[in-house]
Amino acid sequence: KFSDMPMSTELDESSNFLTRIEQLRVEFFSTKAAFQRRSELSPINNSPVASSPQISLVPELNSLHQMQMFKMGLFFALPLIIGIIAACAIIAWAIVVTWGG
Repeated sequence: KFSDMPMSTELDESSNFLTRIEQLRVEFFSTKAAFQRRSELSPINNSPVASSPQISLVPELNSLHQMQMFKMGLFFALPLIIGIIAACAIIAWAIVVTWGG
């Protein structure tokens, strides 16, 4: 049987070696995660590489003309305006029908 055969020293050493490597890998990633959490929580971020770039909408909005901004506002608000008018019309129709007008 295979289980009765003597275990070679190479196999035992390599399994110990692989176990140790796996333990080091897990320890490395847990330490890395703890460091990232600590750097995210710290109020002062001294590392320019770790800081994420801040996105500002002010330059983009300043580059638009008034007519472009009006068109964008109308584009986003028009479905809402149409929905409100349609809902008012449906409610008015329901009132007229139920009161027998």
